[in-house]
Amino acid sequence: MADSGGFSLIAGAVKYSEASFRAKVLQWQEAYFDVGLILDVPTRALSVPASGVTTFAECLNRTIDNLKFATSNRSASSLRLLSVYQGRTHKEVEYCDVVPWS
Repeated sequence: MADSGGFSLIAGAVKYSEASFRAKVLQWQEAYFDVGLILDVPTRALSVPASGVTTFAECLNRTIDNLKFATSNRSASSLRLLSVYQGRTHKEVEYCDVVPWS
């Protein structure tokens, strides 16, 4: 199982754009793993000034965008992709249940 690198992304350790990084993550996952997490923008980003993320909605929307990218650009159907559940509070988690994913 492969992690997505979302925490490295928000900490500033990733030296690629998010669009480039998500493609590299997907290629790496497809090459070496049978289960992978899609690149998320964790809500912890809200507590990391270097992330530049300022709202829950931004975390969620960027994660959804990365989910759509991964499902549209995967080349190995054998890779099972898992999504990350967002939210720091029950209200935020419940909001995720009603967001249209496609």
